[in-house]
Amino acid sequence: MDLSNVNAGLQRHYESGSRVVFWHDPDQEFAETLADLELPDTRILRLDKEASLAVKIEIERDNPKGKYLLYAPFEAPEAKRDWLLDIRKYSPEFRADRASILLTELGLDSQTLREHLKARGKFLAAKDRIARLQKFVLPDDKEQDLDRKMIAVLARSETAELDDILIQLFSDAAEQADADFGALPGCWEEVEKFGLADPLWLLVREAYGFDEDKPSFKGLLIRLFVSDFNEKLGRQSALPDALKHLLLPTPAGRANAAILLSQWRDSRAKNSSFDRISDTAAEALKIGEHLSGIEPEDLAEVMTFSVVEKYILTRLVKALVEGENLRSEDVRSLISYRNSGHWADPNLPSTVDFSRPAFCAAYDGVIAASDLMGLVSDELMEYRSKTAEELLEAYTSSHYRIDQAYRGFIEAAQIARSEGWDVLKELRAKIEDWYANRYLLPLSLEWNRHLDPAHENGLLASWHIRDIPGQQRFFAKYVKPVIAENKKRRVFVIISDALRYEAAEELCRHLGTQYRYKAELSPMLGVLPSYTALGMAALLPHDKLSIDDKGQVLIDGQSTAAGNRDAVLAAHDGTAVKAEKLLKMKKNEGRAFIKDKQIVYIYHNVIDAIGDSASTESETFAAVRRAIEELAKLTRHIINSLNGGLVYITADHGFLYQEGDPGLAEKSKIDVRPKGAVIAKKRYIIGQDLGDHEAAWRGDIAITASAEPGTEFWVPKGLNRFHFSGGARFVHGGAMPQEIVLPLIAVRELEGESAKRAKKLQTGVQILGASHKVTTNRHSFKFLQTDAVGLSIRALSVEIGIYDGDELISNLETLLFDSEEETYDNRIKLVTLSLKGKSFDRKHEYHLIIRNAESSIEEMRVPVTIDLAFIDEF
Repeated sequence: MDLSNVNAGLQRHYESGSRVVFWHDPDQEFAETLADLELPDTRILRLDKEASLAVKIEIERDNPKGKYLLYAPFEAPEAKRDWLLDIRKYSPEFRADRASILLTELGLDSQTLREHLKARGKFLAAKDRIARLQKFVLPDDKEQDLDRKMIAVLARSETAELDDILIQLFSDAAEQADADFGALPGCWEEVEKFGLADPLWLLVREAYGFDEDKPSFKGLLIRLFVSDFNEKLGRQSALPDALKHLLLPTPAGRANAAILLSQWRDSRAKNSSFDRISDTAAEALKIGEHLSGIEPEDLAEVMTFSVVEKYILTRLVKALVEGENLRSEDVRSLISYRNSGHWADPNLPSTVDFSRPAFCAAYDGVIAASDLMGLVSDELMEYRSKTAEELLEAYTSSHYRIDQAYRGFIEAAQIARSEGWDVLKELRAKIEDWYANRYLLPLSLEWNRHLDPAHENGLLASWHIRDIPGQQRFFAKYVKPVIAENKKRRVFVIISDALRYEAAEELCRHLGTQYRYKAELSPMLGVLPSYTALGMAALLPHDKLSIDDKGQVLIDGQSTAAGNRDAVLAAHDGTAVKAEKLLKMKKNEGRAFIKDKQIVYIYHNVIDAIGDSASTESETFAAVRRAIEELAKLTRHIINSLNGGLVYITADHGFLYQEGDPGLAEKSKIDVRPKGAVIAKKRYIIGQDLGDHEAAWRGDIAITASAEPGTEFWVPKGLNRFHFSGGARFVHGGAMPQEIVLPLIAVRELEGESAKRAKKLQTGVQILGASHKVTTNRHSFKFLQTDAVGLSIRALSVEIGIYDGDELISNLETLLFDSEEETYDNRIKLVTLSLKGKSFDRKHEYHLIIRNAESSIEEMRVPVTIDLAFIDEF
């Protein structure tokens, strides 16, 4: 007989500090082999051959430090007949039958488990299963605990918690080759073979109230999904009648179902199986047919089915198309909640029928559309009382946001369409109408009034706006004073072709929030006509600017074409370089390149290169997105790698862009080049002695660009394009604010205390209410985002749950605090938590814990009292 396990079991007792061990062997299995045991320094006494009193005297008086094994080929006597009872009180008992060995091997305390272990003999016949079970077992485990942990071993669950076991079983079932809704997991045959199926269904009944004569995974899943849907449905809406009979029967069970599905969705390893089963369940339950009439707000917290996401999005789109009065703040709040949920998470993979990038883009589009319509509706278009200065002040302070929202919408709509779901198609037509006819058209009509030279203070007669410097003064006003003050100072100037004001504002925010630079945006009045050659020349150092008879722009008699700009700057200890060339330089190479230069002009061309071509103009807004990203990267490279202390970012001109074809209505009556024209483009004509035309403004470049006299221009009135061939959606050269209000971003790296403060500037979160008492299984908490997200304040993503010590006793919700609203009321968010179905002590202190979702750092811990008056289990 193999005595190695017996030896090992006995030695563990001695090694743990025991001096005397009792061994009762009523079947006398080891009576003949007792002498073969290897127990160094241990005296073996047989209680059937030694007098109890003699044993007692030897152990306690004669050899009080010796080690003993007291072997008895019979059961332990009753306490009142046991002469060795006092020794037995401080000595362990050893058994060597299979169940007892397992009891010891698993570290279990209760001898009553021996029969249960015998009943689970088939499961315990394999060493690898025992080894995996050992990782889960605790000394005080009972029969049901062991069964649950044996199921965890078979399911290969990472933990032995019932929720994790079920998630593993569901995921395993979804991975089967012939998987159908409610298919059995691959390990189910073993679960049944080892007699663990009934114990599992018992556990499920106790936790979720799921009780059927013939329980099945399909039946369980249906009730779990319906219950989760019901738990998260807003209280203003009731669960559809057709689904009510499929609810789990108890409130505790329904609450636990919501927590189970929340954990399943949040599992990065297994949420793809949730997606598949959820979609199958939604189809079987015909969820899409039951949503009609439920308001999107009442579905805000429902993450059960992807069809709910589709319903919310299509309802929002329909409301905007039909002109419903949706508050932009409400739309943002709802979408912000959905964006922090499961189905609109861009970090998760898409499914066959569900493109997450399409949903994220479509939600962005809805926000942009509601912003645009809200801004236009807020009487922003009431221009009549404004001077030219007031109108441009309104543009640079707020109206540019309409252009920004339009770009955001078109960009989002294009992404959604490219992902195969053109959900914003109808809304596109609506937004095109609002942007063109309610914004651009009235703006152009009023701006025309201020341009008219015949009008009092008409801009074309002076081209001057108080407090907005002209583009041609850029070098003299911003660069020259810096280098004159300190010969060791270096100024970097990035000129991004066609970077208009609204895009630069987004870039400025990005530099402040992502890179924590001090970035300040101010406007300049661009030269007119607003085209590349003239705008680029105006930004260079110069005394005199002129245009020759071929239309070439000169400064101080020198050509300003791209290849000549380096020579112009060399006269001022400067140089010119293309952005892509500078970025390719390694740190040492780049520093050597600028070593002897005080001025570095960097030319970046993405927007104009894409937009100013009929074949690619539809990609204009994608080019703007790329430009913003590249300019941020370029600025960071200059500051971090080239030690740039001051970086200016500006543009040669802006642009007009409409996704819809402007059509003949916006084409002027001029369809041939006038006599004397040297250059003729969609939005400008340059030449000499052009004369007048009713469809165009005539101007003098000597006035609009401080050039030498002799060159005239025409720009079409309002939004019109001259009727020449080529693209018509992307244009520039004219006098609309989008074309001539130029951005100037001054970027500096924060230093000292400012830099330290900037690293900490993430918005905070505060719970509203003085005390928090939970009286129902579902409880809502209100949170305030303490600071509006902006140039110096970053968004905060948190995970929120209720805990009992370290144990999570509710679902875990993620909230993103990213509101840019200044008013407190618009920065309040609600989260609803569902308690697990268990008993709670109203005198015990629980905690609502808010942790940073990125770092897991605890942001806040709030005491919570849970006082559930009763739980209706029937």
